[in-house]
Amino acid sequence: MAKLLFKYSFTGTIPRANRMYGHRCIPNKRSSKPAYLPIVFMTKEYKDFKKKIEAQVPAKHYTGKIDLDIKVWFYRLKDTDSFIKPFLDAIESAGLVEDDKQVRDINIQREYHKRCEQDHLEVSVYTADPRLELTIQRPKAEGKDE
Repeated sequence: MAKLLFKYSFTGTIPRANRMYGHRCIPNKRSSKPAYLPIVFMTKEYKDFKKKIEAQVPAKHYTGKIDLDIKVWFYRLKDTDSFIKPFLDAIESAGLVEDDKQVRDINIQREYHKRCEQDHLEVSVYTADPRLELTIQRPKAEGKDE
């Protein structure tokens, strides 16, 4: 049976994958010609989301496979999968998992509520059920050494 590692609840703006990072160009003062350097940075919305997750994630580091059970309520129409990447990156940076490749299964339930003024997210993180492996060997024939 899967063991609950932690349960997370968040109300507010859930950052989407395309809003994790911002881009800006600044003038390159070292160049003799007019040139710009591209700068990539984490948005304030994403930084705040990560801090809230990191505050709730237990200090325990888990190395095995995990399963996610996600319930999300949106106050307006949004893509279901757009918030998963920011959440996976946040639990990785918080130290719950070593790599988000450890996620084996994601179960998502999505609802839209026009009366809500903010998004609401509930995530339960479980250990993945261990699988059973069997090795079947033929009995050795009598008198033969293999």
